[in-house]
Amino acid sequence: MAYNFGVMVGALVGALIGVLFVVIFFKLSNKNHSTKTEYDERQNIERGKAYMVGFWVESGLLMALMILALGDIELPLEPAVLYGTVLLVSITVLSVISIFKGAFWGLNNNKKSYMIMLLVVAAINIISPVIAISNGEMVENGKLQAPFINLMCGILFVAVIVALIVRNIADKRAED
Repeated sequence: MAYNFGVMVGALVGALIGVLFVVIFFKLSNKNHSTKTEYDERQNIERGKAYMVGFWVESGLLMALMILALGDIELPLEPAVLYGTVLLVSITVLSVISIFKGAFWGLNNNKKSYMIMLLVVAAINIISPVIAISNGEMVENGKLQAPFINLMCGILFVAVIVALIVRNIADKRAED
């Protein structure tokens, strides 16, 4: 098996830049300029439950992939796309559960800044694969390539945004 060192280094550098972006964003967007989001006791309990469900979703998806691999069933996805999709789906599950349990927003979060960030990240991750499709880079040898991860990320960010909007509408109706 040949390794593409350049792709691996590029992915690592991209991930590190992403982490740096998130740290800077938290510092600028949290009301107290902390990089850590603060939650109350109830939120921490609900978030723990959401993480547990996310873990079991991820475990179930990985088990399904293992069973498919044991049966020599090959999916039309590059391995990075498979793993990325499993990770993104589990993160989305825990995020949506946290949203509906009132444990997504921290006590020190600036909701407006965070919503803008979610919208920007969703847009970037949806535009990026459109460019890859127009350049013929989405599918190679019948398999979805890495740009599909961006598409999944964009779609799942949209799912989180929709969940936040639905929760906000429900909260407003409960107040009335």
